[in-house]
Amino acid sequence: MLDKHLTLFCLVVDGEATSNAFSVEIDSNKTVDGFKKLIKAEKSPEFDDIVADKLTLWRVSIPDDNEDDIPILLNSVSNDEKKKLKATSELIEVFEEKPPKKTIRIIVQRAPPVQAPVPVRALTPLSSYPSDESRSNTSLCADAPVAERFESNVLLKRLKGMQSQDLPVFGVSGCGKTRSVIEMLCLQWGFYFNAVKNDIGSDDLSYLAERIDAKVLEEQGANANTLFAKNTTLLLFLSRLLILNYCLRVPDCRQTFTSASWTILQVCPTMFNNVFSELFRELYAKLKTHAITESELLPIVRDEFQSAQESLVAFNYPNFSSESKLRLVVDDAQILSDKGSTTFRSSSAQADLRPMLSPVLNGFRAIGGRGELTIIYCGTGLSIRTLHWAMSSGDGVKEYGSSTFPYIEFGGWMDSDLVQSYIDRIKEQLPEDDSKRIVDTLILPAAIDMLHKRLAGRYRPIVTCIEGILETGKWETAINNTETMITSWKDRERRDNLCGELNRLETKIANHPELFTSCSSIRETLGLFLFRNRLLDASLTVLENEVQLVEAAFGRIKLFEGAARTVLDEPFALKATNNYFREKDPSLISAAERAMLHSDNASAHGNMGKH
Repeated sequence: MLDKHLTLFCLVVDGEATSNAFSVEIDSNKTVDGFKKLIKAEKSPEFDDIVADKLTLWRVSIPDDNEDDIPILLNSVSNDEKKKLKATSELIEVFEEKPPKKTIRIIVQRAPPVQAPVPVRALTPLSSYPSDESRSNTSLCADAPVAERFESNVLLKRLKGMQSQDLPVFGVSGCGKTRSVIEMLCLQWGFYFNAVKNDIGSDDLSYLAERIDAKVLEEQGANANTLFAKNTTLLLFLSRLLILNYCLRVPDCRQTFTSASWTILQVCPTMFNNVFSELFRELYAKLKTHAITESELLPIVRDEFQSAQESLVAFNYPNFSSESKLRLVVDDAQILSDKGSTTFRSSSAQADLRPMLSPVLNGFRAIGGRGELTIIYCGTGLSIRTLHWAMSSGDGVKEYGSSTFPYIEFGGWMDSDLVQSYIDRIKEQLPEDDSKRIVDTLILPAAIDMLHKRLAGRYRPIVTCIEGILETGKWETAINNTETMITSWKDRERRDNLCGELNRLETKIANHPELFTSCSSIRETLGLFLFRNRLLDASLTVLENEVQLVEAAFGRIKLFEGAARTVLDEPFALKATNNYFREKDPSLISAAERAMLHSDNASAHGNMGKH
C-alpha cells in the first residue's frame, strides 16, 4: 500500500551520473503538475529560468545500489521501462506501491532543445551567429554570455564543473557531435582539429598522421614510434598556438577577435589560405633537419600556451578568466584510433600497446593540466573500446579521487515532438506567414510521425528527408528514398549507409583481430536478428556485449534494470541487414525464407509478404 508521503529520488538528464540524484518529498495525492513545481524549487538556482510546466517527467526504476557512478541517458532506457507522466495524473495513480530504496524513480527532462542539428554537418552558418547584414547593431567587443537557447547543449552542460581532463564523445554518424563541439568552441576559447583530410577544419592533423605512418614503416619499434608521435603532436600544437598568439597581438583585437571568430578561422581555414597547415608543414620540415628532443620542445610549447592564457585574461574577455580552461577538440578521432593498434605504447603502462590516438592525446595533455585544458575527442567510429584504453591512460584523465571517467553518448530525437521542434526552427527563419503555412501543408503531422518511426530519431537522415519533402512536396516518396539511401547495398558508398558501415567494420576487425577477440561474428549476430524477425516477428533483439554493432550504427546502447545492453530494434537496421545478406550471403536469406514457409507461427507467414 502506498504511504501518504512519498520520497522520490530524481535525476536530471542527459548525461548526469547517478551520484547527482536528489530526493523530493511530496504527498501521494498531489498531481504531477505540483510535483514539477517542487522539483523546480529543489533545483534552484539551476532551474530559476525554467518554467515548471515545461519540464517532462518520466517514471523509471534504475537501481543505485552498487559503486558504479553511471551516466544516465534517457534514450538508453528502453521504452518498456519508462513512462511519460501526464500533468493531470495524481502520484497515487503513478506509484501504486511504495518505491523501493536506493532506486531512481523519476527522470527530469528539460524542455526540448530549440537548437537543432543542421543539414550539412557544421558548414551551415550557426544560427546563433547571424549574417553580417543582421549584425549591424551588435557589438563585436566581446563574446556574448551563453544564451538561454544553448543551455540545452549536452556538451556545454557536461563540461560544467567537470574535473576530468578528457571527455570522449560517442555517437553514430549524423547525431550532432560536430555541430555541438563547434557551437561549444564559439562560446568558449579553444582549438579544433579534424583527422579527416577532406573535411571541415585544417588538414594539419591528417598530415601529422601521414608522417607518423611513415615513421612506423621504418620499424624502429613501439617506443620510437610513441616518442615521434608525441613530439610531432607538440609541434602541431605549437603551430596552432603561434597563430592564436599572433591574432591576440593585432591592435584592437579585443574589439574584433572573439572565440567565435577564432573558431570560424579554424573550421573554415581554406578561406584564409589554410595558414594552419602551411605553418605546421614548415615547422615539421625544420624538425627533420634540426633534431630536437621532447625536453627541449615541451617548454617552448608551454610558454606559448601560457602566453595565450595570459593574453585572454588580460583582455578581460567575458568568457575567459584566470580560472577558465581552454578546450581542445579532436574530431573524427576514429581515424587515429584505427591506426597502428599495436605500434605505440601506453604512457602509464609500458607493457600495453595502443593505437595512434593514444600518443597524440598524450602530446596534447603534456601542455596543460586538467585545470587548464580539456580534451574532447569524438567520431562516428569511436567505440566503447576507446573508453577502455583511455581510462588506463593515467589518473589525470579521470575525476579526482575516483575511477569515474565521464563521457557523452549522443542519442537521437526521442519522439516526434523533437522533430516538430526542428521544423518550427526552420519556420522561424522564414520572413512571411504564407511561407510558414506552406511548410505546414508540406510536412503534415502524419509525415512527422512517419519520419520518427521509420528513421528512428536519427538526426541527419531525418534532416535530409525534411529537405527532400520541402523540395518535392511528396513526403512519402522522400521518406522512402531516404530509407533506401541508408539501407540499400547499391548505395553502400554513401555516407551513413549501413551496408557500407558493416563493410568498414568487418575490414577493421579482420585487420585487427587482436582487438576483437571477444567479439562474436557480426554476421552470426545479424543473422540471428534476421531469423528472429522472420520466424517470430520479433522487432527487438537484446545482446549482452556487442559494442561493435553500436559502432557500425546498427545497434544502440540501452539500460535494462540498470545494466547496459546492445539493442537491435530499428526498422531500417533490419532492412539494411536483409539487403546486406542478399548480397554477401544469399544462402542465409534462402534458409530464412524456407524456414518461414515451414513455420507453425502465423506471424512468420505474414512476414513473407514484407520481404
